[in-house]
Amino acid sequence: MPFTQHKLTVEDLAFRFLENIGACLGRYCTAHFASVWDARADVGLMSCNAAVAIEPHGCYDRLAPAFHASVVYGNSQVFKGLDPEFNARFYDPTHGQFSNSDRQEHAEQVAYKIGENKRFFTDRHGERHLFVELSPCPKCAAWLNGRPETWNVWYLYDYGMTQQEFAAAKRQQLNAITGGARGKKRTAALAGIQSDGSPQKRTSLR
Repeated sequence: MPFTQHKLTVEDLAFRFLENIGACLGRYCTAHFASVWDARADVGLMSCNAAVAIEPHGCYDRLAPAFHASVVYGNSQVFKGLDPEFNARFYDPTHGQFSNSDRQEHAEQVAYKIGENKRFFTDRHGERHLFVELSPCPKCAAWLNGRPETWNVWYLYDYGMTQQEFAAAKRQQLNAITGGARGKKRTAALAGIQSDGSPQKRTSLR
């Protein structure tokens, strides 16, 4: 079914995550990968990350209480061997990769396949929600249009930007959400959401 795209800003992830499920997914996604953004692990600033909302699940991060959902993640480098267990479970060599790429799945497809094995969160309009840092490429857009669900796709950056532009933008994104503290536990990066769902003291994005 056709999907709807919504463009976000880093400010949305930093300050509007309690009122916008796309911004909340983006914030959690940024925090989750902050601990593994390391070029030596091939999950550097130029790899793309994604997150999908699923029904509340005790084994996965819970989004802000207002959304009554959990979240699973995807990364564009997973298929290249970073997670062999995932590859063994989800890659079917008789059908090939979802994006028909010679190198990798794309982040939104990886997140989708993980979420598909749970239950996708459905809002009151019967729609699902996915965050991806880069807007879907033409192949991923066609793939999303072929899904049986109705999707809202939230993104930060336009597909087609250079790798250098992407890396620079993601440095700002990482600094805004985690204060530039790479390698710290993701719970620290999510400190802006307290247990009751209220925001902690907000800081400037300078």
